[in-house]
Amino acid sequence: MKELCRHGVRLRIFCDEQLVVGNRGARRQRVEATTPGGQCLVVHVALFVTVEGGQITRVEEYMDSKELDALGAALAADLKVASIN
Repeated sequence: MKELCRHGVRLRIFCDEQLVVGNRGARRQRVEATTPGGQCLVVHVALFVTVEGGQITRVEEYMDSKELDALGAALAADLKVASIN
């Protein structure tokens, strides 16, 4: 997602649900991405974190591939239009 910011995409993150049990945490969130051309898309994300000894030892992140593909296509279209102008 950080790479998107390099191309002018604005990101906003909203936490929908968070759960912590023992040394594991889970979070469902939505990432609202606005392309340089103004198109707004939402990508749903699930994060799973493991903590041991007070430090994060594992992070797993899953995103909806169809939503990511749509965001990539929208960004590519915006960048193509920008390069033509």
